[in-house]
Amino acid sequence: MKKLCSVFVTVCLLAAVWSVSASASFSVEPAIAAGGNHSVALAGNGTVWTFGDNNAGQLGDGTRFRRTIPVRVPELRKVTAIAAGRTHTLALRSDGTVWSWGENAHGQLGDGTTVTRTLPVQVQRLENVIAIASHDNHNLALRSDGTVWAWGDNGRGQLGDGTLVTRNRPVRVQNLDNVTAIAAGWGHSLALCDNGSVWAFGNLQTGALPTQPFDPADVLPRRIDLGNAIAIAAGGTTAVAIRSNGTVWAWTNGGDEVPAQVRGLNGVTDIAIAADNSILARRTDGHLRWSSSPSAQQPPATLELENVVAIAANGHSLALTGDGVVWAWGTNRHGQLGDGSVVCRDTPEPVHSPFRRGLLNDGLPRHARACAEPLPQGAFE
Repeated sequence: MKKLCSVFVTVCLLAAVWSVSASASFSVEPAIAAGGNHSVALAGNGTVWTFGDNNAGQLGDGTRFRRTIPVRVPELRKVTAIAAGRTHTLALRSDGTVWSWGENAHGQLGDGTTVTRTLPVQVQRLENVIAIASHDNHNLALRSDGTVWAWGDNGRGQLGDGTLVTRNRPVRVQNLDNVTAIAAGWGHSLALCDNGSVWAFGNLQTGALPTQPFDPADVLPRRIDLGNAIAIAAGGTTAVAIRSNGTVWAWTNGGDEVPAQVRGLNGVTDIAIAADNSILARRTDGHLRWSSSPSAQQPPATLELENVVAIAANGHSLALTGDGVVWAWGTNRHGQLGDGSVVCRDTPEPVHSPFRRGLLNDGLPRHARACAEPLPQGAFE
C-alpha cells in the first residue's frame, strides 16, 4: 500500500509539473479589472479568475453563485486582456477574438441576442482585436487597423455610430482612424489617436438622455481641446487624459468639456476612475495616489503600496504588485475584494490565491492539488 501511495503522489506531482510546463508555452502580462460588484484577474498563463457578485453570471463559471475567493473561468485560455462592465465581463484572446459573459439585456455580450450567459460566448463580427474596454452596459474594441468598434447600450450615443440605437453586435465608430487606445465610462467613450489627440462620444447631457429630435452629429466623436496625450481613462461621468509630462487632466463628459489639471498628480503613468469619480493614480515609481475628485482642493493621499504595476477601480479598487499579488479595498458586500469575506476595507488587503506566489504569478496549485482538482483537459494549450 505504501508503494502504491508513493506512486500516486509521484503521478500527482508530475501532473502539477506538466501544468506548469504547458502554461509556460504561453505567457502574458497579468492584468486586473473591476466591475460593478465583481473583480476579474488575468494570470500570466492566460487564464482568467473572477470573484464577487454573480447574479447575472458575470463570473463566467457556469453558475450564479457569489464567490468570495477567486474561481477560474473554465475552458477559457490564451487570454491577453480583460475588461469588466457593471454586470458583464470581456476577454480578448491571442487570436484576436473577443469573448463575453454575464448580463445581456442591452446586447452588451455582442452575440446577436439579449440572452444572459453564465459561460463565455464569442462576440460576433469582430476579429483582429488588440484592446478592449467596458463600462456599465457598453463595450469598445480596438482593431489592429486602428478602427474602433462598439456594442451594447447606446442611449447616450456612447457607441459613436451617429444613432441612439442599442446594438447587440459590434458596429464601427464613425470618423475615427489611427486609434491607439480606448476607454469607456458611464454613458461615454474615449479614443486616443496616434497624433496624441483625444476624442469623446456619448453622454451629451450629464445624467440625462439626449432630447428628441437630435442631430446625429451630436453623437459622433468630437475632439477634446487638450494638447498631446499619452494615455486616457474613463469612469463614472469623468474622463481623464495623461500628458507626456506626467500631469493629469480631467473633465466631465457631457458637461463643460474643458480639461483642467488635477491638483497634485504628477509623474503619473496610469489612472483608474471609481464610480464616485474619485481618481486612483499610479506613479512611475510604482506608488499610488488617491484624489477624492478631479477638482479636490486637498492634495492627493498616498496609499501604502509599493511596486504597483496595474490598477483598477469602480465601487471598489484593485492593485497588482510586481510579485503577482492582487490587493483590494473598498466595498465588499458581494465578496468583490476576494478575501473570503464580505467585510468592507479601507486599506488594501491581499486577494486570496490558490497559488504559491500570488494569484497572477504562478501556475502551480498549492500543495500540488492537480490530482484532487484536475484542470480542464488542454487548459493551458
